[in-house]
Amino acid sequence: MDIFSLLNNKKILSLKGNKSIINTIRYFINNETINEYLISSDYDRIIIIWDITNNYNVKHKIDMKLSIDFIINSCLLAFTHNKNDYIISTAVNCEEEFDESSTKIYLFNNGQFIREIINSNNSIVYYLLFLYNKNNDNYYIVQNCNSKILINNLFEEKVYNEFNHQPWKLFL
Repeated sequence: MDIFSLLNNKKILSLKGNKSIINTIRYFINNETINEYLISSDYDRIIIIWDITNNYNVKHKIDMKLSIDFIINSCLLAFTHNKNDYIISTAVNCEEEFDESSTKIYLFNNGQFIREIINSNNSIVYYLLFLYNKNNDNYYIVQNCNSKILINNLFEEKVYNEFNHQPWKLFL
């Protein structure tokens, strides 16, 4: 993976870690520690957290241990206030007869698996967001699916809210 400067479009460095095609890469900053991170995932179902603040060292390398039919669609880092921080990823089953996806949550400090959200019934998650509601001091995982948006409380098993939509009509 090559890192380029936006100022002059020149390559700054090359990072070695992912072995196959990278399908997700995102930038995050922990506002409390002011540390910067990149998270990447590839078709081999490997997630790598790069610590930009510490010379792009690999902080974590997580093998999602998924079936060969699953690919990672999205992943993110979730930094919470005075609580644990998390790595969240979602993968989808690529076989046509299956309409399922799985969102997994790991601890950021050691990469330990915490829990899994199983999404089925045509709920293939394509993109993840992480939100904090200051009014109720809750953290939410927003899962953008093919036909709905699912909102889960980070610390609870049940779906907090669900919105149906028809994505093809969003662009008309």
